[in-house]
Amino acid sequence: MFSELSTRDRFSIVKGLLYATLGIACIYLIVTGRYLNYVAPRYELLLALSGIALILGGIVTVAWAPQRQYKHNWRTVVPIVIPLMLLIVPPVLVPTAQVQGSARINDDTNNFDFSSDDIGEVITINNESKEPGISKDKKEIVLNSDNFYQTIVKMGSNAEQYKDYTVYMTGYVNRDDNTLKNNEFTLSRMAMTCCIADIAPVGMTVHKENGDSFQNDQWVSIEGKVSTRDFHGRQQPYIEIQKVKAAEPILGYVYP
Repeated sequence: MFSELSTRDRFSIVKGLLYATLGIACIYLIVTGRYLNYVAPRYELLLALSGIALILGGIVTVAWAPQRQYKHNWRTVVPIVIPLMLLIVPPVLVPTAQVQGSARINDDTNNFDFSSDDIGEVITINNESKEPGISKDKKEIVLNSDNFYQTIVKMGSNAEQYKDYTVYMTGYVNRDDNTLKNNEFTLSRMAMTCCIADIAPVGMTVHKENGDSFQNDQWVSIEGKVSTRDFHGRQQPYIEIQKVKAAEPILGYVYP
């Protein structure tokens, strides 16, 4: 077999091996869960099929390599090598720990231990309510990784409906919004719609008397009340923080 390959075109063999390696890298990312660093979960099947296709294509390319040729355009392998290097060399494209999607270092639904609160009752809101994260009966809202984006959108579309609701959420301090006032910041998580190219922070505007003392990118868990205010002719929800504590970073994106 090896003697037969030695007479085949080396360029075709190298190209086939690169295709197969790229396919193996895709499958590896799925098996380890690290694909969440790069694409949204709904693309897992597509990535798996792409990986299988690349492996099979690589095998076929090697098996059917023509007899040795001497003129090749090696630049054609660049589109294969670049994504392969980005995937297998961690420092190149792996996001920072703040937004890494491969794992979560803590259970983000258990960050709301403010000593006197009945945490078990608060957490069950997510299972009892018909609307994700929102309990109309208890007038409470719990945001976690599964409902973070959807619940914020729902609150923003009808702010008056959720006025005076108690909110529990965890995120990092973000002051990128230039409309923020004194002692305000956005309590944010990183959201991914499709892939790593479109990640952006999403969150709720919060206010606390000493809000300016919180450092940018600091992770906190809060309990607060939903208030509303006029924003360009439309009611905008924001949260008056009542209780706050330091929190561990939650590794992972939130998704629409």
